[in-house]
Amino acid sequence: MDNDRAIEARTTDEETLRVGEASNPYDFRRAVTKSNRLVGRERELERIEQCIDATCQSNPVHVALIGERAAGKTSLLNVSALAALDKGLLVVKVELDESVVTTPVRFFRALFEAAIGALDDADILTSDDPRLLAWRRQVYQGDLEVRPDEQLLLFGNIAAGQLHGTAPDDISPYVLKHDFAKLAEVALAAGLKGVFLSVDEGQLLGAHAAIFQKIRNVLQESDTWMLIAAGTQSMFSTMSDVFSPIPRQFERINVTGLQDLFNVNSCMRRPLTDKPRVLIPHQVLEDVMAMTHGRPYEITLVSHFIWDAVYEPDKSSLRFMLTKRVLDNVLAELRGLSWDVSVREVDRIR
Repeated sequence: MDNDRAIEARTTDEETLRVGEASNPYDFRRAVTKSNRLVGRERELERIEQCIDATCQSNPVHVALIGERAAGKTSLLNVSALAALDKGLLVVKVELDESVVTTPVRFFRALFEAAIGALDDADILTSDDPRLLAWRRQVYQGDLEVRPDEQLLLFGNIAAGQLHGTAPDDISPYVLKHDFAKLAEVALAAGLKGVFLSVDEGQLLGAHAAIFQKIRNVLQESDTWMLIAAGTQSMFSTMSDVFSPIPRQFERINVTGLQDLFNVNSCMRRPLTDKPRVLIPHQVLEDVMAMTHGRPYEITLVSHFIWDAVYEPDKSSLRFMLTKRVLDNVLAELRGLSWDVSVREVDRIR
């Protein structure tokens, strides 16, 4: 009981306020998108911010976030993007899927579309900017007659050719160098300090070293672009081979599960602002740590089903418990994801 009181005492005043709305505060299906919701990543975020600062000073340092699935890479990537935005970088987010990595042209189309979208969202390219209008005509209408003075990126010609079946499957180093430089030029002219390129699910590029090589060749000659890529070990195996000529410009950060009960407790309490007072027994924390190995996704998953089981709108306090119903729901979700290791551990505790 002393352990229970000690851990509960760490709850902030905001976490013990009035009873909130009945909706479940634990959204395990989405990664963290706000810095105040990120738990236990202070050291990793500090290292990333150092790389961002170097980029702002025209000395970019690139980052690889390496970890198993559900370790919290995407959440760290999201909060890093907020830090980059605050420090004056244009944030370009590329979320990979199998279709994007089939050819270099598909990958760089996704990258350039994301970059143009970021410039549009930041009102750097306004809706009536002739360059933006010309890009849209090329990419979405296949316009092959765009004048050079209207054209923003050379890749627009390739995108237009794709719609006519005349574009190559590859993209030349000259086009990439020109277009990366042009995007940085537009960002710098608007008062920004560089470009923060965020790539999630980077392991999908593990079998496509040619794309990594093209990225490397561009980054080697750029003092304005910073790459941060998140993926599993297979991504880094390819990256370490491809980027070996510039090891000093790359930072590897391992993203593991949360390492102690304090952080597990924080992860379970952080979404509870304006919710009832909550007691999380020490044994529950130990069991959640054992079941999840500290992986934030799974901690949130377990908490979601605990909340469904214990929440009552008229109660001023709640006690979190791992019941058969809770663990049955967790097992069903994990089996659907084919996470066999976690399934065995949950089944043992059940």
